[in-house]
Amino acid sequence: MLHQLGSLRRLLLLAGLCRNARPLAIGAAWFFMLFSLTHLAWVISVKWADPAGVTSLYQTTVDGSTYRAWGLAYPGTFGLLLAITQAAVVTAAAVMSLRLKPQTRRLGHGILIAWAALWLLNLVRLAAIDLHVDSLCQASIMAFLFAGTVYRAMHARAVPPPRQHARPLIVLSTDLSSDDVLGSDEVRDITDRVKPGLTRQKPARLSLRPAITGTHLVLHHVWSRAKPIAAFACRGAAAGRRRITAYLRDKGVIPPAKRSTVA
Repeated sequence: MLHQLGSLRRLLLLAGLCRNARPLAIGAAWFFMLFSLTHLAWVISVKWADPAGVTSLYQTTVDGSTYRAWGLAYPGTFGLLLAITQAAVVTAAAVMSLRLKPQTRRLGHGILIAWAALWLLNLVRLAAIDLHVDSLCQASIMAFLFAGTVYRAMHARAVPPPRQHARPLIVLSTDLSSDDVLGSDEVRDITDRVKPGLTRQKPARLSLRPAITGTHLVLHHVWSRAKPIAAFACRGAAAGRRRITAYLRDKGVIPPAKRSTVA
């Protein structure tokens, strides 16, 4: 009976994960972008303070030989320039993946997939060299993040364009000839008022309203994607906390909760 209940719980958990596959995959893609940019920022800060030596994100030592991740090791001043270039390219690709044009969006997703593939191949290579538990776990987690990046690229949606206000239509009459228009009193009055040597009006100043509107749309798009992921993560954290607390109380690590009794 207990074995059947355990199997049922596993099936329900698997069904819940499948139902939330989309927010999990998109959340994994965004997590990898932020995670990699945080690591690059750390490398830039370290190399900026002291460019000497080699700073590597992932490496392992087996039989006295050190193996570093390809493309994720930063030696000397060249490593500082490489880290800055990678951070700029990944940031630009993240912004491009939210653009309206399909060509720009595909290019941004392609760069992000190549960046995730570089991390995945390096972690799988290091895990195959040393076969430690931490290396195998890192490779498995990176495989999940890579799958999320590919899923986000395959189901990419552009930021919706801003709504344009309806403009009144100008209806032109078809029964007016050019002689009637040019010989009308209104046109004659306007031409009489025009002074010789009249200069053109200066163009209006550029407005920041399109840029502000575009930034607001991008932030709203990111928040609409991140909100269900954050809610799912909070529910999972609360459930995990309750289970851990109940387990520790059963083991006697945490004293049982005191219930107040009313006399």
